[in-house]
Amino acid sequence: MLNLDNPRTEIIFKASAYIDKIKMMCTVYPLQEFGKREDTFLDAQVLCEEFIKFCEANYTEHCDEMVATINLIKAETERLQAINIETEPGHCKLCNGNLTGYKSSIKEFGTIYNCDTCPTLIYQYANDLEMYSGAWMI
Repeated sequence: MLNLDNPRTEIIFKASAYIDKIKMMCTVYPLQEFGKREDTFLDAQVLCEEFIKFCEANYTEHCDEMVATINLIKAETERLQAINIETEPGHCKLCNGNLTGYKSSIKEFGTIYNCDTCPTLIYQYANDLEMYSGAWMI
């Protein structure tokens, strides 16, 4: 459990917010058409640049690992951004993978869809960032 009196708590919460935005992107783009998805990935790449600056300003321990991992996420979004294939209805609009729906307990979110295939690396890298940043304690 995160100690709320620790002076680094605010930094950890901010890192967690960056990571959550990355993970949330992975629930949005599988439902988007190519043009809109392109915008989502561009936004993600800008977010990655901001996150790198945040890490460099706030982390000494694990900063190199965090920056390298964020760059892997950025590279993966660039790779995924270029994909434009025909997909079947009801499948991921990026890779044609299976979509799994989860009903959110937050009414405004409704059902959240996740592709079983294409965001796997991004989720793995985001989980690594949670460990490096301390966000796993939240």
